[in-house]
Amino acid sequence: MRWSCGIPASWAASRPNSSRRWAACCCCGRPYPDLKASENFARLQDDLVDVEEHLQYARRYYNGAVRDLNDAVQRVPDVLVARSFGFGEAAFFQAAADSRAAPMVELS
Repeated sequence: MRWSCGIPASWAASRPNSSRRWAACCCCGRPYPDLKASENFARLQDDLVDVEEHLQYARRYYNGAVRDLNDAVQRVPDVLVARSFGFGEAAFFQAAADSRAAPMVELS
């Protein structure tokens, strides 16, 4: 007879203290059932992180474009054209204080 760790039963019987140590080592290597819920939750977390990264990229891109526009309408040759066509400075995106909190996700 062999243990699940590959230890012969005769060797384990002759060394009682060693068998307990091997049993402790073997319990760590037991296979656990495949948990689909944890995979789905991990995928949900990854998707939420991806959405937040896309939103952050869009905010940075918008604020960069606003900065370029504001610089352009203040330069001397461009300011004449900008004023004649009604272009002016734009406001940077600033999130409201109440919208900075993380949204609650319902898992039902």
